[in-house]
Amino acid sequence: MTIRMLLLALLGLVTSFLPFVSTPARAQEGPALEKLVRLVDQSGYTPITKHAPNVWSIEFRGKVMPRIVVIVSGGGRDDEVFTVIGVVIATQNRLPSGAEFARSMLKINHRLDYVKTLLDSDGDLVVRTELRLRNMDGDDFRSIIDQMVKASDEVYREMRPFLRN
Repeated sequence: MTIRMLLLALLGLVTSFLPFVSTPARAQEGPALEKLVRLVDQSGYTPITKHAPNVWSIEFRGKVMPRIVVIVSGGGRDDEVFTVIGVVIATQNRLPSGAEFARSMLKINHRLDYVKTLLDSDGDLVVRTELRLRNMDGDDFRSIIDQMVKASDEVYREMRPFLRN
């Protein structure tokens, strides 16, 4: 995937998260997101790229999927902050249409716990989860990120036969 395609996919993924993370400006700059900023900064993952005050990406190498870019975004109000974590598995131009592809997606969705496999608003194949940060600690955050990497690798392995080059 080229850098341009990755950035477009990132923009599409973040845009699909907006219903969950759109917030007043004070939440994106103030204490509402301090916990998420701390969790990301103290996660120990590298490289982490900050794309906006409340959007980061963390790059991994999968066992099957060569490059997994986990996107972390957060927002909310001072009393309730959410994070949306996702991975673009394949952009819309690589996806087929058809019942077998859809059936495979639904089966994967059933098999995976705590994450969803979906087509985002741009038509990209995405693995995503939404979580409240209220009781999350660093171990929880790292566990969720690791789970997203494993789930992304599994979805890619299952869906790779359907993908166009």
